[in-house]
Amino acid sequence: MTTKEYLNKIRIRCPLCLSSGEITIEKDLIEQNLSGITAINITENAICEHSFVAYLDNNLTIRDAFVCDFKIKIPEINITEIDDENQKIPFDISIVRINILP
Repeated sequence: MTTKEYLNKIRIRCPLCLSSGEITIEKDLIEQNLSGITAINITENAICEHSFVAYLDNNLTIRDAFVCDFKIKIPEINITEIDDENQKIPFDISIVRINILP
């Protein structure tokens, strides 16, 4: 199997500035989603300077796109900066993600 069978290119339009661009999606990501709609986070500078969420169905049709109401900036933690004496635990972003609904 070639890479083309695993990846799909999709043209997406920003809901704010209407700029459009292509993103590449893994075919398995869409097929494994049982709900039929997949939310894709489009980061800043992927298409334009905005970040937004695009919703795709199983046929790779864009159903809608929304700009998020807020962003959580996560500080970068360098593991070498952790002081072994105090046994500081790094911030775990998965705990935040579990408690915030899309």
